[in-house]
Amino acid sequence: MADGVNRPAVSDDGRAPAAAPTAIRTGRVARTTPLLSMGARTGLGRVGVLLRPGTTETRRRNAFEFHAKTAERYVSLLGGMKGALMKVGQLLSFVEAAGLVPEEYGPLYQQALSSLQADAPPMEYAAVSAVLEAELEAPPEELFDRFSPYPIAAASIGQVHAARRGDRELAVKVQYPGVADAIAADLANTDLLASLIGFGAKALPGFSTKVDIRAVVEEIRDRVGEELDYEVEASNQAEFAALYRDHPFARVPQVFPELSTRRVLTMEMVDGRRFKAACESDQALRDRWGEAILRFVYGSLHRFLLFNADPHPGNYLFHEDGTVTFLDFGCVKRFTRQQEQVFVQMENAVIERDAKGLHDAVVALGTLPNPDSVSPQRLLDWYLPSCDPILEPGPYTYTREWAASEVRRQYDPFNEWKDVSRQFAIPKDLLFLGRITIGLNSVLGLLETTCDARSVGDELRMGAPPVTELGRLEAEWLGRRGAA
Repeated sequence: MADGVNRPAVSDDGRAPAAAPTAIRTGRVARTTPLLSMGARTGLGRVGVLLRPGTTETRRRNAFEFHAKTAERYVSLLGGMKGALMKVGQLLSFVEAAGLVPEEYGPLYQQALSSLQADAPPMEYAAVSAVLEAELEAPPEELFDRFSPYPIAAASIGQVHAARRGDRELAVKVQYPGVADAIAADLANTDLLASLIGFGAKALPGFSTKVDIRAVVEEIRDRVGEELDYEVEASNQAEFAALYRDHPFARVPQVFPELSTRRVLTMEMVDGRRFKAACESDQALRDRWGEAILRFVYGSLHRFLLFNADPHPGNYLFHEDGTVTFLDFGCVKRFTRQQEQVFVQMENAVIERDAKGLHDAVVALGTLPNPDSVSPQRLLDWYLPSCDPILEPGPYTYTREWAASEVRRQYDPFNEWKDVSRQFAIPKDLLFLGRITIGLNSVLGLLETTCDARSVGDELRMGAPPVTELGRLEAEWLGRRGAA
């Protein structure tokens, strides 16, 4: 969930709070019917556009209008649902950011879906106050010295308010009333989630998935179910905050457990640039921020066997000193050391162009059920482009085009690699690994980060000496941490 914490854009001047969104639908039929209807309408609409007679210019104009309306309907439908549907909708919208929509229609979806990536329609202050009083046994006026009635961020499961207690500036995330029931209905309804994924394929041309729908639904149940419990998120965030305490460039906000419950999460307020502003910043800063994100993601995996599994643009705050604040720990994936070693084996095999070593690692990971279905050399040839950033030492520039080509190459069932991609069956335990990889590549591509990804990878996987400035800073921090 993209609950990015930032200073409020409005002051507490007594103006009426934002209007409440439409009441959350909780019934299975009530939540399935609009989606199925829209999915059918979208599919028929695309066929109609393709078959409608007219000049090339007319057909192009009709297609443009169709995609504009589809993007608006998509956001309108999902933005008011606030449940697992909204969560999956955000995932699809982020995949779109990687460039899966045809170039001529991209700006339409980017503009419309950006509202899913950042802010959903807010709830009114009276509802926020009622949740706080029910959870913490006091209204916000008694709990805090100041509490803004205006949300500074709103997303799929809750919204964030600025507050102050003593000399501490705080961010208070409050869960939407009724969202638990809505999500329970979503998670219990396989047809509903399958329909949304199918609708995403219709609304976002070029997107397809090679994973088993039952595995998708099961993993979404586990991960979104955890995100619903802010006590789990608070525990995850506190764990990351402890692991990264005094880190030179990765920040994790402190959690206040005495002001946190299952439906309320209170943490320190952090100032910073949001993602759009970061993308417009100087190249040197974007390079530093990108390497910081790369190190945080893969450093957490190799050192601590942890993945913060939501690499979403709204989950970062960027600072002038080159540091990055990481937000939203509701979806954390844990791996075993054995799995981590297989990941290391895979990357080493690709770098060394060891076809058999890569094939053995992929089979060991459980992603190639029939080992004889793909030859080792064909598998290596398919996998090599995914490792472009680390194949050779030296600076590498991530681009949106590369991130988009990676998604198409791995997931498009009609491209030249379909004989390979169709053989993969992603185990439930690894489903969100793809989400992390796609998300990270897209974030770095949109930032257009240039960094020595090879040296970073060698350092994190193999313990090689640091080459970059951030690597040396991190090595010093690790030394101090180990000595403490």
